[in-house]
Amino acid sequence: TAADSTPVDSGPGGTGPDLVLAKTDGGATATAGGLITYALTVANAGNQDTTGVLITDTIPAHAAFDTAASDPGWSCDASSCTLAVGALGAGDPGQSFALGFTVDDPLAAGVVEIFNAATVTDDGSSGPDMNAADNTAADSTPVDSGPGGTGPDLVLAKTDGGATATAGGLITYALTVANAG
Repeated sequence: TAADSTPVDSGPGGTGPDLVLAKTDGGATATAGGLITYALTVANAGNQDTTGVLITDTIPAHAAFDTAASDPGWSCDASSCTLAVGALGAGDPGQSFALGFTVDDPLAAGVVEIFNAATVTDDGSSGPDMNAADNTAADSTPVDSGPGGTGPDLVLAKTDGGATATAGGLITYALTVANAG
């Protein structure tokens, strides 16, 4: 009697699921008290069905989960939100889900972006993911620090008080600086 085990290649060209996650804010710009809605798209680019698909999204610093701006089914704690997607068939081109956050108001000084990251996993019953490198997605949303935004807004004014210069004469300027931010 003789036996031998041959491993199955579950890498590119092999057999297995390949979960892919994409995330975008659609080019949004954040403002204090404003809303950022991310679209998360999960697909199975592999050649095997998968089950127990779960998206986990880390709640970004300087923001809070917004139920009204999110698709039903999200469950959140103090640090992350999860969404049970369920099963994805082999070659499934993707399902998209909305996840919204309200930006803190007031927003802490010096905050220039809201960074948000997410991962997708499955229950492992279909074997290992063929390419785990595409199971994470992130997006940075810039913070508008202009009018209506947050941050400093230095204003400088200069005047000579209407003086007229003469040769050898003295000109005195008054400089006024303010922070309108």
